[in-house]
Amino acid sequence: MLNTVELLTRLPGAGRPPVETSDAIILLNVASGLTATPSGTQSTSMPIGALISEFANIASNGDGALLPKATAGVSLMIANASAKSLNLFPQVGEKVNGVQDSAFALAAGKNCLLFATAAASWRALVTA
Repeated sequence: MLNTVELLTRLPGAGRPPVETSDAIILLNVASGLTATPSGTQSTSMPIGALISEFANIASNGDGALLPKATAGVSLMIANASAKSLNLFPQVGEKVNGVQDSAFALAAGKNCLLFATAAASWRALVTA
């Protein structure tokens, strides 16, 4: 399992690593059209492997994806482009919005910014 810092440099099948352009714009790796794991759980859900991820294929409410290991100072952007709710699971022993080992539900059509405030601790901001 890749930790969040490794996502910046090693992205198997998830796009390209961050690149600084001649205009001093940093391009982050993007994965779009992702499919959530049907009936996914914390131990079975597909790991997220990009800093920007768009889930377009969610068959049933609560299908899941696994967040990378939380490392203080790292941010992820997740888009739920489907008509179903997506469960985002933290790594075992980690928290999302203060709740340990529990799914964070991202409603259909919503986007969120997840940022790690400390090791093992994600916070989520969701669009209105």
